[in-house]
Amino acid sequence: MKIQAASASQYQAHMDLVCKTYPEGIARAHKLPLETARELAKKHTLDELPQGLHTKGNYFYVLLEGEQELGYLWLKDFSGTYLCLFDIYLFEPYRRQGYGSQAMAWIKDKARELNCPSVWLHVFGFNQAAINFYRKNGYGITEVNMRLDL
Repeated sequence: MKIQAASASQYQAHMDLVCKTYPEGIARAHKLPLETARELAKKHTLDELPQGLHTKGNYFYVLLEGEQELGYLWLKDFSGTYLCLFDIYLFEPYRRQGYGSQAMAWIKDKARELNCPSVWLHVFGFNQAAINFYRKNGYGITEVNMRLDL
């Protein structure tokens, strides 16, 4: 597998996926109507990417096997304080085949290259498969948000 900088069209395809999956996660995690979650996700994404693909400190990559696109990565360098994995997306047919773990190893190397002492990420609490995947790749939980529904 190789990982290379995303083109403008690959960036747009990735953002189209983010615009679909991120609001779904927000809606499920926070028990919000999907439309409300879409508005929150759009605001958050626009706040993070005011110049889109060219927003300073943000890096967008495509994961490839030969010419076949396997998925996408979005990383943000917080001025060398830490590298944030904003999004990793593997297309369904390529999941659970080791590509995700290869990408996570590559991300560690990228963090070192950028002189970032750690890599951070967010995962929704309901996404146990992702939590298990990140733990398997050496990540630990740094905080937990909890809610009581009345």
